[in-house]
Amino acid sequence: MTEPENDPEIDALERQLNAAFASARPRPEFDDELWRRIRARGGLGLRLRDLWEGIGRGPLVASGAGLAALVLVVLIAIVALRAGGSAGPSGAATSGQSRASAYLPVPALKATSGPASALSDQAAPSVTPYYGPADLSWTGVLPTLPATAPVLAFQPPGSEALASFTALAALPPPYVLTVDLTGPEPRYAISGESQAASGTAPTDPDARKAADAFLGAHKLAPDWPADVAVTRTPEGNVTVSYFRQFPVGGAGPAVEIDEAGNRTGITVLVGPGSTVVQVRGPLPLAAQASPYPLRQPQAMVAAALGSPPASGESVGGTVPKIALTRATLVYIAVRPGFYEPALLFTGSFAAGNQLYEKRVLVPAVDPSRLQP
Repeated sequence: MTEPENDPEIDALERQLNAAFASARPRPEFDDELWRRIRARGGLGLRLRDLWEGIGRGPLVASGAGLAALVLVVLIAIVALRAGGSAGPSGAATSGQSRASAYLPVPALKATSGPASALSDQAAPSVTPYYGPADLSWTGVLPTLPATAPVLAFQPPGSEALASFTALAALPPPYVLTVDLTGPEPRYAISGESQAASGTAPTDPDARKAADAFLGAHKLAPDWPADVAVTRTPEGNVTVSYFRQFPVGGAGPAVEIDEAGNRTGITVLVGPGSTVVQVRGPLPLAAQASPYPLRQPQAMVAAALGSPPASGESVGGTVPKIALTRATLVYIAVRPGFYEPALLFTGSFAAGNQLYEKRVLVPAVDPSRLQP
């Protein structure tokens, strides 16, 4: 906005300065230093610059009036600098920083191979994920979504945090702990495969009891809501899975998925004799939650139908026609350190004797808050 040419307040100030400083001004070095700082702030500082140049045309005389004028100018300059430094959100630097911190990286699926369980029904038969091209349609019902949902920001753990985690777990031999920081979510793995186990496979309740006891004894029990599921392998082992959930107001808990679209959390492999053979899970991280606006539900459907496939490989060299029948609110870890909400669209189809599940991930956060 252009400042008015005639400002009564400034005119009065100029008359006072002219009267007090008609015959004196400070040393030139002070002039240059002071006004470099004031000009950097703009606004009132530029007005004072104009006043200074008009006053400075008078001869230099060391007098009490000159010193008083100098003090007055310095006080006004300090007020101008403080006003400039405390600019509100409309300031250029503050606004730029806020906009930069508001943008989130876009979550996406990564094609993988191998069977995977259905997202929300452990009793469902295993399916093979499909990420290739498809002729998509939507026949499902969208879940109820709130206007906003939390995004959790975290920092990858440093060496001290990792050392503290290892010491707290206090794993005895032959268990070995390793850490993987290469993925979007820092994770750990505990292996005790060298520990021979014998006996019969545990029942589901015994396997759950053994998993709970192991996690509790080594300070690994989840401190977040979890959906616990028990599954059995053909080898006689039992997997106890603590699938992580994220509370979302107005929508109920949202499950966490990995980059393949599979539910994730902590998994404990229990062998014969109720012996814990292996544990995998996310490292405990301190996260800060901030609410973000979500895009309109119908816009998510349009985005799903027009989303490019995560893989260019198709089934049998053909492009299948697939009806997406389910949309689930999920959370996924995204580099460099976010848990973001998304909508996972799925639809099953058969090719030959194999059942496939098409997966399409759509960011739930409004596009205006995503990185371009």
